[in-house]
Amino acid sequence: MTARVRPEPEGDWPALAAAAGFEVEQSIKNENHDKHWIWLYELWLRNEPQLRAELGERVTANLIREARAGLQRLPDPDPAELLILRRPLPGQHLQEFAESLQQKRP
Repeated sequence: MTARVRPEPEGDWPALAAAAGFEVEQSIKNENHDKHWIWLYELWLRNEPQLRAELGERVTANLIREARAGLQRLPDPDPAELLILRRPLPGQHLQEFAESLQQKRP
């Protein structure tokens, strides 16, 4: 998934991933994320008639709406990161939880 680096506490992706049952296996700066989406949105807008002919009115209307909204919010000042998430092995969270409880005992 692609995420934005945000100031704490919203940007604490490892904690958010853990709360959802995932671990962040790797985090990669995605420096071309905004450039890619700007290019794609502009391409959709330039080729609107062809999209309507091939995809139909409803799909094209959704793409054009997304492109216009996307171009208004890009580029985003916060850097994008590609997060590689994984679910822990079955029971791994339980083991880690038990260990954390033992560490908290006086």
